[in-house]
Amino acid sequence: MYYEFYLDLYFLENFLINYLILRLSAVLLHRHPKRVWTALIAGAGAVISAALVLSPVRKCRILLAFLNIMSGGSMLLAVYSSTGEQHRNMKHPTPSLRPIRFERQMGRSGWETRGDVLRTGLLAASILGTLWQILYRILQGHFWLTIWTGYVIAYAVCSIRHRRKEAREFLYEVELYRGEQRVYIRGLLDSGNHLRQPGTGRAVQIIEMKELQGLLTDEEWRELDGMVHFSIVESPSGMFTYIPYHSIGRARGLMPLMKVDDMRIRHGEQAWNTGETLVAVTRTAISSGGEYQMILHPQILK
Repeated sequence: MYYEFYLDLYFLENFLINYLILRLSAVLLHRHPKRVWTALIAGAGAVISAALVLSPVRKCRILLAFLNIMSGGSMLLAVYSSTGEQHRNMKHPTPSLRPIRFERQMGRSGWETRGDVLRTGLLAASILGTLWQILYRILQGHFWLTIWTGYVIAYAVCSIRHRRKEAREFLYEVELYRGEQRVYIRGLLDSGNHLRQPGTGRAVQIIEMKELQGLLTDEEWRELDGMVHFSIVESPSGMFTYIPYHSIGRARGLMPLMKVDDMRIRHGEQAWNTGETLVAVTRTAISSGGEYQMILHPQILK
């Protein structure tokens, strides 16, 4: 029995599969390889696959599979070499976004770094392979639709997971103290918070009003509520003042400002004690999903 073999179509299919696996591994590794470089490496892998199919090696399936695995590993290492890595300016750079170089760095050997790349590439191939098998049956054998649909699904899921993980890296556990009272909240370290007290230049944190209820007496809470709504406060205690601010979507405004006796911040095994701290109060939710209740000033940890 004879079959027609279209070499150009076989090359194109392998090129696309290689390219999409390399792109998904970039998402999982939080890297940014150059697309042109990635395409060149994917094309080289497709040429190797086509050459293996045309060679006598194809008669030995075990050897053919081994050589294809070696080719895939070589593509991964080539894409994430220093020549293929694209540098990007990130708002919050983290160690995981540094370019991969396979020499010893950050206490890790080059072989450990290579192992991370190869394991991630295997994970990307497994994710896409599983999705493609499922979708191929659902879509009744439409190859191109299966390939792109599977990649879009995998890319979307991995991107969302990465963004959530990245956001958690800038979330801190915060304890606020006033006298014997204490509240626990979560704060986001935001480089966009430039709020400072006029005159003194002290850094100011921003907190949701409802989180302060555990620190204030009933009279102080009513006074703060009046200031938030810009109502006339009878017999003010003097513990609150106003601070002007500028934000996106609103040219200017005023927020109540108060002091807390102490603020303790934790992130993993690290801890900071800031002492007396200024906090500005907003009645609106700071985080739409409720992940954090305070915006920390970037200078507070220095």
